[in-house]
Amino acid sequence: MTHLYLQASTLEQEAYPALDELCESVSTLNLQRVRVIKSRLVALSIRVQKVRDELEQLLDDDMDMAEIDEDGRSNSTANPSGQKPNIQELEMLLDAYFVQLEGALNKLSTLREYVDDTEDFINIILDEKQNELLQIGVVISTAVIILNFGIVIAGVLGMNIHISIFDGVPEQFYALCGGVVAGILILFVIAIITIRRKGLLG
Repeated sequence: MTHLYLQASTLEQEAYPALDELCESVSTLNLQRVRVIKSRLVALSIRVQKVRDELEQLLDDDMDMAEIDEDGRSNSTANPSGQKPNIQELEMLLDAYFVQLEGALNKLSTLREYVDDTEDFINIILDEKQNELLQIGVVISTAVIILNFGIVIAGVLGMNIHISIFDGVPEQFYALCGGVVAGILILFVIAIITIRRKGLLG
């Protein structure tokens, strides 16, 4: 039972720094460490709870304690030294173990709550990162769609079609190209403003 309490204390000392480090830096290594700690926490909690329940049942059952006392008296009769076990001392010892197990369970319960809170915090961070990536994806998709308009116009102008407005006047061609670029930029800005008003961008 003391061994279980020591295991709980050791796990507690290992867990809190690992959880704090995970909150500071979400990485695969830190997530793996916390996953192992959580597995150990669950297994140890089950063991401690089981021993605690058995001990509580033993302490609450007067019949079991009477059998222990009767067995002890029989053994003392057969024992040449004639020493009798003290049932009150045994009860005090079991009570002390029970209190120790309660303390271990409290440690593990508090640690479990801290793990759950850390998981919630990490999920919030990951959701925020995912939202940022989705917003970047929306901006890139919008830019690609609007850029395609310019590509279509450039494709039309690149055909072997005679366009009279470009005969001997390159400035008109440059002005058209500048107008296309400016139009693309204006469309992009309008699209981004519209997306922001729709609440798709933060």
